[in-house]
Amino acid sequence: MFTMHSQLMFAVLALVLIAPSSSELTIPDGAVPVIPTIPVLSDPAGETAKPAEAASPNQVPVQDAPDDIHDHNVTGKGPKRKDQSEQVTIPTTSFLPGTGLYGGNEFTPDPIEVEAYAIDLMAVTNRQFASFVRTTKYKTDAEKFHWSWVRDIDVSDDMKAAMKTQKQIADMQADYHKEGVATHWQAIISAAWDKPEGKGTSLMNKLDHPVTHISFNDAEAFCKWAGRCLPTEFEWELAAKGGLNMTQQAFPWGASATAPKPSSNVGGEEDGFKGTAPVKSFEPNSLGLYNTVGNVWEWTDDTFQHAGKVEKKVVKGGSFIDELSKDGMGGASLAARTGQAKDSGYSNIGFRCAGAPKSMVDSVIDSVSDWFGN
Repeated sequence: MFTMHSQLMFAVLALVLIAPSSSELTIPDGAVPVIPTIPVLSDPAGETAKPAEAASPNQVPVQDAPDDIHDHNVTGKGPKRKDQSEQVTIPTTSFLPGTGLYGGNEFTPDPIEVEAYAIDLMAVTNRQFASFVRTTKYKTDAEKFHWSWVRDIDVSDDMKAAMKTQKQIADMQADYHKEGVATHWQAIISAAWDKPEGKGTSLMNKLDHPVTHISFNDAEAFCKWAGRCLPTEFEWELAAKGGLNMTQQAFPWGASATAPKPSSNVGGEEDGFKGTAPVKSFEPNSLGLYNTVGNVWEWTDDTFQHAGKVEKKVVKGGSFIDELSKDGMGGASLAARTGQAKDSGYSNIGFRCAGAPKSMVDSVIDSVSDWFGN
């Protein structure tokens, strides 16, 4: 139950967040774009690239940049209460992981028992992440690196022209494309969670969209602050399947890769969204979870096994870029999975948190706390 004070606080936060950034497009003299020491070499659209065994010759030393390079204008004191999503408790349950399409990368058709846990009903939003930043002054990996990956069709012509003049970024991007990052990804200076397409963009009308340009490290930090944790891959998929836990059905509506009506935010604009959608878009599943197919890939706390030396974590579900597919290693589905380096940031990767299962007493205490606004 929101008080007048809470409503005013959110209104002020919205105005603060959507204000244009004062930072310049180019990196100030004396600072260089930080190229991750852990190469970002996976395509979150489902293609897993061959990891680099050594740093690119175009990589530059990590160097501190001026404080205002990512002036995200999230100022003031943090709210009294942490802005968190409602969770559902899932009892100890068995389920069949994957979609049944076994190519050496999916799971065998054996039931898996998952111990009781709780999980967010929706992905963490820009509004919630802003609360975290205001409270902790946290800077994401994308902000530390001074750039992040943005889909090319979402980048303005002016930004594309400006980026061509940034030789270090252009050379780095070319190297990543050669190593396997899909060419529809563009490295954009200043792109980060609060400026999703770089300088001149903002969170206008997107406060309730999933936060993006978030690395595994960033997601883990938020969940820890919230007193929660990232879900394991099996926890995420069990919750995503809901009442379909003992099937290997790829989609909430059935086996067909054609939804009976717009039911998820995936490749194409038939669903009404070019990019991300609000986290409560479309119908939730039987457990109350929203957008477990599409919208954004979501981090999990499981290691993605691959041939390279760079540690990767599993991301699940697919995104607004991906087409629906029954293949669990590509496209968007209840079991979709791929791997990303822990410091990767893209405009189509977000997360939700998990946690310990709540007892009846805990639920009552939470309800009373919500009622009194404490």
